Amino acid sequence: MIKTTILLNSLALLGASAVVAGDWSPAAIAPLPPLHLEESCLSYDFIDLQYINTDFGSGYFSHGHGYGIGFSKSIGGRSVRMSHMSPTTGKAPVAPIMSRATSDFFVTGSYSFGEFDDYFCGCNDMAENHKYRLGAGYRRSIGDCVDFTFEGGGEFLDSNYQKNRSRSFDSWGYYIGPGIRARAGRFEMFANAYYFHREGDYSQNHIWPQFRSGGYSHDPYGWRFTTGFIYHFTENFGLKVAAEIEDYDSALLVGGRYHF
Repeated sequence: MIKTTILLNSLALLGASAVVAGDWSPAAIAPLPPLHLEESCLSYDFIDLQYINTDFGSGYFSHGHGYGIGFSKSIGGRSVRMSHMSPTTGKAPVAPIMSRATSDFFVTGSYSFGEFDDYFCGCNDMAENHKYRLGAGYRRSIGDCVDFTFEGGGEFLDSNYQKNRSRSFDSWGYYIGPGIRARAGRFEMFANAYYFHREGDYSQNHIWPQFRSGGYSHDPYGWRFTTGFIYHFTENFGLKVAAEIEDYDSALLVGGRYHF
């Protein structure tokens, strides 16, 4: 129920932002001045730092928390002029206040560390997960500050138990799928649907079959949904709140984004 609520609410907000992208109504907090940009107002050059709280598909796993760092970098781009419109004349100043590279292609990557308690059979063990992802993507502008994206890449999971080390395993996999980004004023929304396949994921192998999550497999596959928003305090710094949902596990991510 929590997963469904997070997903539906985020997608609803995303749809609303896509409709009004580029517009902003007066609010208690003054909006950023609208950008005068030769290309999309969405940047693909950024670094994310975030705290991660994980809700596991198994009732025996709990207290999942950790941290992560991720990045996106446009490739093969060109420098474009970007400036804020004058709040008095509504026209862009002659000299741009900053420049930013833009491209239809970008690379992405991330590293995350997480730990959780395993209480199956009263063993009270603790596990640590190290997850690495590296991929590339393509963006296409489909509206004013609205981009369609398509990404793909590989991922590696290193899971280690402190007591019963025979449970430790390494898993390789890949992901691919579409997404959308939209921005209106200070708010930026995003949503992605990735099809994934992992090999050698033994995270629930020690649990007796009758107590495993439905559809359990050593080589899981399915859809991973990622959705959330960025609140831009400035053009370089923003607050990030997101959710990542799979069949087994889901995660809440809270942190910051720095655009460079």
